[in-house]
Amino acid sequence: MVDKGFTQELRADNEAAWQALLEHPFICAIGDGTLSEERYRFYLQQDYAYLLELSRVLALSAARQPDLAGMRRFAGLLQVTLSEEIEAIEQSWGDLGGRAEVLGKASPGLVTGAYADFLVRTCYEGSLSDIVAALLPCETGYVEIADHLRARGARPAANHCRAWLEAYGSDDMRQLAEQFAAEMDRVAQDAAATDRQRWRRLYRKSLQLELLFFQAAWDRERWPTWVPT
Repeated sequence: MVDKGFTQELRADNEAAWQALLEHPFICAIGDGTLSEERYRFYLQQDYAYLLELSRVLALSAARQPDLAGMRRFAGLLQVTLSEEIEAIEQSWGDLGGRAEVLGKASPGLVTGAYADFLVRTCYEGSLSDIVAALLPCETGYVEIADHLRARGARPAANHCRAWLEAYGSDDMRQLAEQFAAEMDRVAQDAAATDRQRWRRLYRKSLQLELLFFQAAWDRERWPTWVPT
């Protein structure tokens, strides 16, 4: 039996990575409204490509659930991803003057591709609890980022920064994050030590990829020009 929520243990064990994420220049620029539209457009394109793959992972995870309650949990996450997160990206892209066909043709960058591949592989090769651990930083992290920025008094004037903060600080996103964390705590309650150790590794790698994802957006990282695409 674990003495406290396993999700809290994971969070505490990775405090350094979380602080690096919360203090990342991309995140700080969202909070103070100084994130350039160029960087945000790049982020939107990469996030769109990532969320399309995440949607497939969530759909497969829902299909693999042994009961209706589990199917509903993952179907709810899928619905939010498709109807709220992806639509929010499309709205923001249009507000910045981007064309829909350009957004849809965005190629995953190095980090985006690695992150998506990691989740897809975990979903196919791992257990249902493995994919929960791998998705946990993503599904709970954006709400934590929004809370962190608001606690610091963030009220960005730039429309795209304000829209990001409002989207991930919404009650719906918070409810889903809490449900996801509760699921991780539930499966970990009586789990073997070897299982919890594997979930720690999956969680840490996913969190590291989240941090790299924001760095790639900040740098507008693309494939090197000498690599044919």
